[in-house]
Amino acid sequence: MTEDKEKDLYDRVLETIRQTQCELYIRKAKLGEPVVIGDEQGRPIVVPAEVALARMDARAKKDNFCA
Repeated sequence: MTEDKEKDLYDRVLETIRQTQCELYIRKAKLGEPVVIGDEQGRPIVVPAEVALARMDARAKKDNFCA
């Protein structure tokens, strides 16, 4: 696999993961369910999906994903 094809594959996989994560958080927020995320030190914490989605939305504006 050439370097360009490998990068394209990586980009597609990453985009699919991000989109799937967005869809999961939206579904959980609608159901009022919590999600497990990592805090600043990488430790797992349980937060309402609405909070995780708000964090993701803020990051999406910066990193241009979860549109």
